[in-house]
Amino acid sequence: MVTLNNVWYVLPDQRVVLKECTFHLQSGEKVAVIGENGSGKSTLGLLMLGILQPTQGTIEWSTPLLPTERQILLQNPKKQVLSKTVQEELSLLPTFCGLSKLTIQQLCNDAIQSLSISPDTEMQHLSEGERLKVMVKAITIVPPKLIVTDEPANDLPPLTKQALMQDLMRLPSTLVWFTLSLQEAIQFPRTLVLWKGEIVWDTQIQPLEQVSNAEWIRWGIQPNWNVEWLQLP
Repeated sequence: MVTLNNVWYVLPDQRVVLKECTFHLQSGEKVAVIGENGSGKSTLGLLMLGILQPTQGTIEWSTPLLPTERQILLQNPKKQVLSKTVQEELSLLPTFCGLSKLTIQQLCNDAIQSLSISPDTEMQHLSEGERLKVMVKAITIVPPKLIVTDEPANDLPPLTKQALMQDLMRLPSTLVWFTLSLQEAIQFPRTLVLWKGEIVWDTQIQPLEQVSNAEWIRWGIQPNWNVEWLQLP
């Protein structure tokens, strides 16, 4: 689906945010990218979404994606709300995709039924959990080719986090899940470790079990392997 070849991203003040990032993602692949704060995760996500362009290197798509085919789920879903009501928020993506009014209405009806939230409810009046559910529906109501998540599960209770990961992993979309948590990362078929802007580990090459606890700590990650509370199918 997409190949990053020796991708660098350097700020105007010459601070290197990403360097020598090279990897390939297959269509529909589910990948976790784990790294401490400041490791370059958000920048890597913005590059994959096409919002930023690499300073050096290339990002090559097997088939170019339309803007509507790349979606992001932010850590704070309140920051990406664009509409007043649930119905309006759910209608945005299918409208941008140019679907008919009848199709849009049907998609929204199906989404609202699964959410059990009134379509006229104002987004600002939703709880954090409800708002997150609506935003997940809003970015997937027309399944995108690529979903990038920027640490959306950081402050979620375990069951809500589990449900979010399950919902996104069931989709046919390529999923890139950025996280600080090893517990989350090891639930994915593939994990990349990002440290100081560089991919230092790829489970496509070596399994995570070969990483020592000392190495995890050096990378700024707590080596907590307890996932009893989070079991994905």
